[in-house]
Amino acid sequence: GKFINETGPSVVWEKIEKLPQNAIQPYASLPHTEDKEAIRSMLDQLVVIKLNGGLGTSMGCSGPKSVIPVRSDLTFLDLTVQQIEYLNKKYDANVPLVLMNSFNTDEDTMKIIRKYSGFNI
Repeated sequence: GKFINETGPSVVWEKIEKLPQNAIQPYASLPHTEDKEAIRSMLDQLVVIKLNGGLGTSMGCSGPKSVIPVRSDLTFLDLTVQQIEYLNKKYDANVPLVLMNSFNTDEDTMKIIRKYSGFNI
C-alpha cells in the first residue's frame, strides 16, 4: 500500500496541547436521570468508536483481535454489538458502532460484520 511505505511523522507533536483543567469529570459527578426520553436524547449524540486494527498474532491468531472468543463462544466484537443493540432497543436510540480498521484487519472485518446486518446498531 502507498501509506505503509511512506516515512515521516504522522502527528505533529508540538501542536498537541494538554487538556484544560477539569476536562475530565468523575463519573459520580455526572448528572443522573431515569427519564427515558432524556437518556435517548443523550444516546443519540453518542458514537462508539472501536479500535479494530490489531491482529492477534501474538496470541496465535491470524485475524483481528476483536473476533477472538472470550466468553461462551462470544467474541469481543459480539459483546460490543450486544451492548450497543441493548441500548438502542431499550431507549429507541441510534448509537452507531464505528470500527477503526487497519490495512491488515479491514478485509476480514468486512466479512465478519455481515452477521450483524439485522442488528440494531
